[in-house]
Amino acid sequence: MATTTPNFGWSVPTSSDLVKNGATAIETLGDSIDASLVDLKGGTTGQVLAKASGTDMDFSWTTPASGSSFVGVILNSNLTFQPANNTITKIPFNLEIVDTNTFHDNSTNNTRITIPSGKAGKYLFTGNGYWDTNGTTFAVGERTGYIYKNNTQVGVFLQQKASANVYLGHVWSVILDLAVGDYVEFAVLQNSGATNLSFFVDNSTGGQFAAQYLGA
Repeated sequence: MATTTPNFGWSVPTSSDLVKNGATAIETLGDSIDASLVDLKGGTTGQVLAKASGTDMDFSWTTPASGSSFVGVILNSNLTFQPANNTITKIPFNLEIVDTNTFHDNSTNNTRITIPSGKAGKYLFTGNGYWDTNGTTFAVGERTGYIYKNNTQVGVFLQQKASANVYLGHVWSVILDLAVGDYVEFAVLQNSGATNLSFFVDNSTGGQFAAQYLGA
């Protein structure tokens, strides 16, 4: 009488089986193994087997990413930003220099870099931009940059005192550990007393907002 294997439940003959019954059990065993290993078929040179799900023996052939390939996003903008006095303003970006995995959308929530499926891990975020000059006597005060994760402030950088007729810039970097769906934004604040003061991140001035995947 046939029995089954402990791990996969394949039907196998026992030592007490008749020759005819044993042959039938062996045929059933062969068919079961063939069905279980079907995902091992296919693939091409350079591909590797990867788990397709948590189900036993569920695999798929994939092409591993090259270790030297950039994964991330580099953003820019040709918009005009004039943050109001003493108001934290998140900067939108409408130009994608590089976007390897749909980290960003130029029109929907375009202040955000969002972590896509399969890319959770540590990221290096960098950014730079500069404030316009203001020649009026009240054009002093601070110029501050902020990093937001999921709409919560997680970093403050380059909080500087400004002077009239002087350009003032922000250059910053931070490493964050992020899950799929987390999003990061870049914001600025000026309290010069002016109702608006231009902040530049356009490509002609080298300004940008970028994220590079470092690994899990």
